[in-house]
Amino acid sequence: HNPRYDGISLLARKIKSAGQLRLTEADLDSLSLCVEPYFADICEDINDRISGSLPADREWRADPLPDVPDDEIVEAIVRKYPGKVVVFDFWDSYTYSGIDILYGSSAKMDEGLVWIHITDTSTPLPDYYEMATRYKNPGYYLDESQALALWKKYRIDERPFYIVAGRDGKLEYGPHLRNYQLLKSIIDECLCGQDY
Repeated sequence: HNPRYDGISLLARKIKSAGQLRLTEADLDSLSLCVEPYFADICEDINDRISGSLPADREWRADPLPDVPDDEIVEAIVRKYPGKVVVFDFWDSYTYSGIDILYGSSAKMDEGLVWIHITDTSTPLPDYYEMATRYKNPGYYLDESQALALWKKYRIDERPFYIVAGRDGKLEYGPHLRNYQLLKSIIDECLCGQDY
């Protein structure tokens, strides 16, 4: 047991909370009691910088996640769009959206297609809001446990990562869908009602 190590460990956890604007007064109080009380100032500064870098109105919010076990989130979202093809675009700050690659930023997608952007708390909030306001399509922001459950279930190795749900709800996923020609082909087949 080392108080300095405990304080650094707490700081690491609270830095992430500050970066997601989830820092509470209780968090600041616990940081103030550390061997290095300036840890609270560090986190408060991060929280303020992130908050100041976001649009003032922040009209766009993440869609509420379905109230299901973490590993059932994808299927629950698919059920919201019966008869449609649903593409899940798992992204982070370092990846492009498949929408731009497949359809162009101004192209109109088929009305039977729902494109879902989905990321987690490893993506800084300013990047998340930029993506959300840019595309205006459904988007979800996972916490750590939700992300881990989906990463394990679908064997998500890195991002971008795509899951395609056909009109019948059948899922196709895997690293092979980073081949955008193949991804577009599967989406088109699903839209035409063909099996893939």
